[in-house]
Amino acid sequence: MLRGATMALTVVLLAAMALPAGETSAKKLLGTWSRTKDDATVHFKFQPDGLHFFSESALGKLDLEVDYGVSKDGKVLFGRIRTVKEGLGPVKGDLLSFGFTIAGDTLNITDWKGTGVVGLAAALQGEYKKEAKKE
Repeated sequence: MLRGATMALTVVLLAAMALPAGETSAKKLLGTWSRTKDDATVHFKFQPDGLHFFSESALGKLDLEVDYGVSKDGKVLFGRIRTVKEGLGPVKGDLLSFGFTIAGDTLNITDWKGTGVVGLAAALQGEYKKEAKKE
């Protein structure tokens, strides 16, 4: 009898582990979105292994690599600066997050937050257009 109860419990636990948790994680963003505003050009290039951020303005160039994830509901991106390739201001390890929506070829960034200088980048909020894939 003990053997039967143990076997039944094992089957129930294995079945429960195989069931999805109800929520699946959101897919990472992919593609490049950009905009030019007030003589500043900004690009967000979302790749499977990270985010490449590039901007160019009268203040100079900024080129960053960012590790990122997306919340389960697919509405918030959060990240950590992995590498500062060019420019001043943000430093390795600075954190960031922002809300986003995608409608067609438009990415809308809202609720920008961050640590250090990154927290001052609220000017990055707004609409970005998706760039066509380069072949």
